[in-house]
Parts: sequence; C-alpha cells; structure tokens
Amino acid sequence: QVGARLVEHVSTDGFRKVFAVLLVGVGVYFFAKS
Repeated sequence: QVGARLVEHVSTDGFRKVFAVLLVGVGVYFFAKS
C-alpha cells in the first residue's frame, strides 16, 4: 500500500522512467548474481 501511495504522490513521467530503469537494473543484478 505504501508503494501505491508513493506513486500517487509522485506520478510524473520522469519518475516512472527512473522507476522502470531501477526495476530493470535490480532484475539484471539478481539475474547476474544467481
């Protein structure tokens, strides 16, 4: 629920792009680590 609230407060396109890049980065990091 906290994540949804954060998205509501900061729902700018720039933030969404940064968030998407962060998700991809974390996914690649865990994939390369395993």
